Amino acid sequence: GAVATALLGKSPDGSGRAVFAGLNADGSVVQVHVEFGVDGLAPVGTIDALEDGARATRSGMVFNWVPNRILYIADPACNAIVALTLGVDGKRFRVESKRVMAGPVFDVPVDLAPAVAEIANPAFASNTTLAGDADLYVANRGNGTVVRLKQDGSVVAIRRITVPGVGPLGGDRLNGIAVSPDAARVWLTVTGRLPGHPEGAVIEIPAFGAPGGAPRG
Repeated sequence: GAVATALLGKSPDGSGRAVFAGLNADGSVVQVHVEFGVDGLAPVGTIDALEDGARATRSGMVFNWVPNRILYIADPACNAIVALTLGVDGKRFRVESKRVMAGPVFDVPVDLAPAVAEIANPAFASNTTLAGDADLYVANRGNGTVVRLKQDGSVVAIRRITVPGVGPLGGDRLNGIAVSPDAARVWLTVTGRLPGHPEGAVIEIPAFGAPGGAPRG
């Protein structure tokens, strides 16, 4: 089954049609052309398979379009982020190289978001598109933290999510992340009960770790 998508932009075939990356539960990645259908992009096992009964059965992707095309994929089973550098092979995208970012700051990372999203042109960008060389936010389901990460893998800042009247969320609560168009706010989906919200909630936190700010743990 498909578990995540990210916009790659216009197809290199010259049609002007959109192409999306689609992540499957077996760890493979496909490219989805809105007119011509589905092609392979990266094989089974590009990330570890997402299995029923695991702590995380979802993942997230974001795409850096300039200066290099890089697709970032959360790998919750391996506590890592996989980066696929993409090129063009005739009319299709292809993977040129794969890089893995791992370390103790990742604890069941289930979703990614641009710290600064590309908003200049909605014709080729979406909320999964990074502004050029922007940082990433990583939502850790394992320990309830959010990490701000540079694209070279270096950590900018980490925040533990605390909800008034509840305290620290702890493990197995964070489920998704998104950023406001002005990059000032971060939205997080939360599973399980919160006071007044018996079936989960969306919470808002301020953006953090922006250039010029002091990173804090």
